[in-house]
Amino acid sequence: MQEVTRAGFRHPLEACKALRCTIPRMKDKLKSIGATVGGLLIWVVICVGALFVIGLLIGGAGWVSDRLFPWFAKASFIAFLVLIVVLLPLSAIRATRGFAAVVILCLSYLFGATVWMEGLLTTLDIWGVGAVVIGLCFLGVGVVPIAMLATLFHGQWSHLGELIVLVILTFGSRFFALWLEEKAKDTVYLE
Repeated sequence: MQEVTRAGFRHPLEACKALRCTIPRMKDKLKSIGATVGGLLIWVVICVGALFVIGLLIGGAGWVSDRLFPWFAKASFIAFLVLIVVLLPLSAIRATRGFAAVVILCLSYLFGATVWMEGLLTTLDIWGVGAVVIGLCFLGVGVVPIAMLATLFHGQWSHLGELIVLVILTFGSRFFALWLEEKAKDTVYLE
């Protein structure tokens, strides 16, 4: 009679055969677990990396805005004076409407960059990085309305007024430039 082993096999070769069948299944399970753990680790690394990049972007944008905002504020003030004194009279003359429209459109982007920097710095100063991240999620321009809300809730009326004036100046000059460009197209030049 054959002796039964501890595992219930009658012959040691039967145990080897059973082990050969379970080893590939174990390898598949280990591969599956490894893939899951590896995928999870890759996901964690990607998330941490994305948060790091976002932190660098916010910190970098804040640093750059902090350095450039005084220059942009002065340039916007000079541009506003040029807009009022030079470009508005030029827009009344048919021959120079196209030139005035192009320059006013370029100035609107200067006003827009200035209001964005002021919005970023104001949001960062009053409500912090979390509010800036939320603002940047709104196509990057959400920091301006969030800065307006922050200044409104904190009673910083002068900052709120500056932001409102710059937003009106940005979009007003942009729409005026586009309207002026349409008027310049209607001008017929004699040769």
